[in-house]
Amino acid sequence: MKVKPRGKSATSPPNASSDLRGWPAIAQFLSMPHSTAHRWAKEGMPVRREGRNVVANPEELNQWLQRTSGEAADVHVVAPGSESPLILDTRGNMVRTISLEGAFSYAGVSQNGKRFALQVASFSGMHSLNHERFVIYSVDSVEPIAEVTPDELAEGQSWTAFSPDGSMFVVGSPLKLTLYRLP
Repeated sequence: MKVKPRGKSATSPPNASSDLRGWPAIAQFLSMPHSTAHRWAKEGMPVRREGRNVVANPEELNQWLQRTSGEAADVHVVAPGSESPLILDTRGNMVRTISLEGAFSYAGVSQNGKRFALQVASFSGMHSLNHERFVIYSVDSVEPIAEVTPDELAEGQSWTAFSPDGSMFVVGSPLKLTLYRLP
């Protein structure tokens, strides 16, 4: 594995028309697999049942993500439906677009809200991972500060986490996690 050093979402007020309906829509909004959305719902992510359907409000999800990250960050990563991740400030103004080669998803934020990670991956099938790397960004500068490329690919889905202060990043599968010290 190599670590290479590298140089509040504004949404409309909650209403039924802006709600996300169903696990696929919620997972896409979060840029996470369905299994992660289910787990987060069990851990307190704001979702509600309407008949047989699960429903979530994007603004409530963003607020919950900020609370669970330990501190509200000044920027948000917006990925659903985008070819590239968009970085927005607390007023909803686009700060910048991040250019990445390959499919990407949000991989986490440090508890102090100072760093976030994006997974960049290529797949050969629906869930067959060929290659993945994680780009770590500074929230303050919205610039990459490190790139983590695991020596071994996880089976199915990689697990990731930051240390509370963002100085370390862990990636792997449940049976083998590798810890990396970041610059």
